[in-house]
Amino acid sequence: MFFLLPQKNKKVLRREYHLRRWTVFLALLFFTIIIAIVLLVPTYVTLKFNNQQKSNELEIKEQTIEKMLNPEAIYQIERVSNQLDKITGISENILFSLLIEAVLERVPNDVLLNNLSLKRGSDEEGIKIFINGRAENRNALLEFSESLLRNELFLETDISIDEFSRGVDIDFNFSVTAVTKKP
Repeated sequence: MFFLLPQKNKKVLRREYHLRRWTVFLALLFFTIIIAIVLLVPTYVTLKFNNQQKSNELEIKEQTIEKMLNPEAIYQIERVSNQLDKITGISENILFSLLIEAVLERVPNDVLLNNLSLKRGSDEEGIKIFINGRAENRNALLEFSESLLRNELFLETDISIDEFSRGVDIDFNFSVTAVTKKP
């Protein structure tokens, strides 16, 4: 039937067909948006109300606490708070425990540590870690030194060639320079 119509009428019918499709699509989209808004508004209002209620409860509790505390207690709390602020400022520095842990994680089975000493230098010098121990062979000592350098906390190792003069049961002393600030 469609094929029997003149070309002009076919174009009009196609246009009407496409117009109806767009009208239906836009109507469905509009109703979907309306339904979404209707479903979201009560949730938003409930959350807003709960938030306001919690804020009011918090203010009441803070006022009650302020009334209960005497000036001496408030002074002590402020003093402790200031001390905590000072301590958190230190957290950008590397802790010795992190360096010791990093060294101990990299010790191979063939190396026995006898002594670890730490000396803090300036920010440019870094932290010196003095390591004393015994390695079963040269490769174990070399592996230990290289594994320390692969860690971003350590800048350089000062190990002398004399440490490698013996083939087995090597008593060694060397130092490692570590960073002072967290990378």
